[in-house]
Amino acid sequence: MVLTPVFFLVLCFVGAIYVSRLLSRTRHKASLKNSVEPGAADTARAALLQAVEKDPADHGSRISLAKSYMEGKNYEEAVQQLNNLMATAHGKQGFHEKEAGFLLGECYMKVKNYDEAYKLYSILRQSDPDNPLPYLQIARIEKEKGDLEKAVKYMMRASSLAPEEAEPAKELAILLYDSKRITDALPMFKTVLDRRPDDVESNYYLGQIYVNFQNYKAAYNHFLKSKNGGAYAAKSLIGIAGILRHFNKHEESLKVLEAVTKFSKLEKEELLEARYQLGETHLAVKDVQNAIAQWEKILSVVKDYRDVSSKIDKYEQMKTNSKLHAYMMSAYPEFVGLCEHAAKHFAKSVIVIRTEPQRDSSIEIYTQAVYREMSGPILFKFFRGTTNVGQLAVREFYEKLKEVKAKLGVCFTVSEYTEEALSFAMGRVLELHGRKELIALLAKK
Repeated sequence: MVLTPVFFLVLCFVGAIYVSRLLSRTRHKASLKNSVEPGAADTARAALLQAVEKDPADHGSRISLAKSYMEGKNYEEAVQQLNNLMATAHGKQGFHEKEAGFLLGECYMKVKNYDEAYKLYSILRQSDPDNPLPYLQIARIEKEKGDLEKAVKYMMRASSLAPEEAEPAKELAILLYDSKRITDALPMFKTVLDRRPDDVESNYYLGQIYVNFQNYKAAYNHFLKSKNGGAYAAKSLIGIAGILRHFNKHEESLKVLEAVTKFSKLEKEELLEARYQLGETHLAVKDVQNAIAQWEKILSVVKDYRDVSSKIDKYEQMKTNSKLHAYMMSAYPEFVGLCEHAAKHFAKSVIVIRTEPQRDSSIEIYTQAVYREMSGPILFKFFRGTTNVGQLAVREFYEKLKEVKAKLGVCFTVSEYTEEALSFAMGRVLELHGRKELIALLAKK
């Protein structure tokens, strides 16, 4: 009977010690929580470090310490703490391994240790197959490595696991766009805007896609929505200026582009593009002098920017060659006359059957003629654009050649042809002639 009161007293004493320690831990954690407020991050971190040193098995304090390092953007230290945590706490009660894994993966991404991040997210993907985050991060890693095909595959999975989220859909749309899968990218960007109508980036990309599809009205509307969005303001305004020029609103286009060049914060590439488009717009209103002035400003920054050197060379020649000047700058009726003149001096017994203006300012002339002992229909195409003629333009002309059943197709340009265009023409009933041959034909009387 004597033992019972003693036992009771001992039990009370032990219980008091336990409660005291529990209250002490509670006060300690409350103190840490309060000290994480802005301005007290260093104090909180020091307290957490002390707690971890005192009790290495204190998993809660260690993961809080890692988060504290992450908040301070010290990801290297966070990686070290999380790796220690996962090595010592694996399988122990109260340890949330998945949470630590995702935090570690985030840190690896921040320090661009993509190999370790890939390994970790591959494990997390298998242990948590319905979580979109591992797929999203693996897709980003594949994009960094340059494997867009794999990036698209994983991003598709991430988007399917988060059907209401806009971000995976947007990243998928951009990947498709970068992979030249523009037709697939279009509906994905529309999906993003269904979820996030004012998304600047998606509106900008849709503007670019619609320009590619020559749906200028739709492109214009999307550029209007993206022009107020910081990083895309200049690009969007340059897109708007190009559309205005397409609809012959040259004065408006010039005003927009001039405004872009005066932006206080402008990327070098954006400034160069704005000046390039200014040159094109000045050309459209036959202001060669101001066009050349813009090109010279471009070359003062980048010596080999696109085809600017050849443009200057070409238009400087116009000052001394009246025929070339007329070819490049004349109104449509005079331009047609010059092209027919060149065609009639290229072959013999040329009969012009029809002349068709094209959307790219070129013209096609369908003739009956004799050329190198061959008699039959010849289709001519005369370019007067300022950029090099690429494979797509030549391929389209070749398809037209087959459609009208001409025996030969002959192209002339005052610029040059790309290597791809020249390669395409080889072995086909196509002849590609440049500025030298064109000037010689225009000079003939």
